[in-house]
Amino acid sequence: MLTTKQLDKLIDALRGSCESLENTLTSYYAIDYTDLSIEAHQYIDDFIFNCAWCGWWCEVDEMSEKLSEQETETICENCELYS
Repeated sequence: MLTTKQLDKLIDALRGSCESLENTLTSYYAIDYTDLSIEAHQYIDDFIFNCAWCGWWCEVDEMSEKLSEQETETICENCELYS
């Protein structure tokens, strides 16, 4: 299980990028995505999210109130402007 400090480092690496969570976990901590706990996912979700349209990791305050076309994934405010 990753510590809060490690999760913060992971969040900092993802924020503003289009890197995958899987690749970043492997690069930083040599662990598989499936080994990340539910609590760790929830911690990450408290700070950033991956936009379903553009693929960038954005701050949660940049999350649009509109859902993606599938109505299941979140998008960023920038993508909402172009929808």
